[in-house]
Amino acid sequence: MALSKKKVSDFYPDWYHEEAPADSWRSILKWGDPKEFKAPSRSLYRMMKDVFDMTDDDFQEKKEMGLEPVKYDHPSRFTDEQLNDLRAIVGRANVTVDDYARLSVAYGKTMIDLMRLRKHIVENVPDAVVYPRNRADIIGLVKYCTEHKIPMYVYGGGSSVTRGVEPVCGGITLDMRKNFNKVIRFSEHNQTITVEAGMSGPQLEEVLNNAPEKLHAKGRYTCGHFPQSFEYSSVGGWTGPRGAGPTRAATSRSRSSIRASAAGRSRAARARTPATTERLRISSSARNMSPPWALSRATSARATQPARQSTRS
Repeated sequence: MALSKKKVSDFYPDWYHEEAPADSWRSILKWGDPKEFKAPSRSLYRMMKDVFDMTDDDFQEKKEMGLEPVKYDHPSRFTDEQLNDLRAIVGRANVTVDDYARLSVAYGKTMIDLMRLRKHIVENVPDAVVYPRNRADIIGLVKYCTEHKIPMYVYGGGSSVTRGVEPVCGGITLDMRKNFNKVIRFSEHNQTITVEAGMSGPQLEEVLNNAPEKLHAKGRYTCGHFPQSFEYSSVGGWTGPRGAGPTRAATSRSRSSIRASAAGRSRAARARTPATTERLRISSSARNMSPPWALSRATSARATQPARQSTRS
């Protein structure tokens, strides 16, 4: 689209460059590092005005910033008995019906999610957020929810752009970030690592990059899978939907790194749990650990519950 020749203004908006207040709407809707900001350049600002037929007046006043504390009128529908049943499975500290906690796992990062949050539009939230501690917790939760016909959703890093985490039927959301992020097994011989599904990309890389100190390994490794959402996505989120990454070493698909995916099965309910651990391949790199954009130098090896791929130096 050709840009019209309008008189260039010296005005430039006062963009908001402050960390969002704790427990605010903005702390949920802001994408990326809460302390980092990237405003449109002056040329992009001019193009925005031209393409959308806007003027400097449209940018004089900040609106719908989401700085207010999260508060909405969607009380949990669970009874005290149901909440106590959930607490009996995962522990009292790992079940909450707090407004902020429920909203923080209800939306992803697509435009409709962010605009609804800006406008304080709450359509679907879980009735409770549950933080499983281990595979046994997940099996117990699946059994209970199956018996009582309670919907269950899973939240990893929250980078979904398909509305996949939105609990349209209420129920519970398993937030995997708090507890479910541990290393289960590491094999330097096979170059595989088995981790819990809630481990984030940076957490996985931190473990693999420091394998001698943390895993008593001889070398240092890298997963080699770097999707655009790397910093704010989980291993389970990569492998469940067969995620791909633009800077993936050797191959662009996470499934190429997976060697095994373990899911629990409740015998009584015969209901399959979400994948709890994954085994991933890891890669051997050049002398120094390669940054994501230099991983083409890495050679492919293997990693592991969901298990993941790494690179050795």
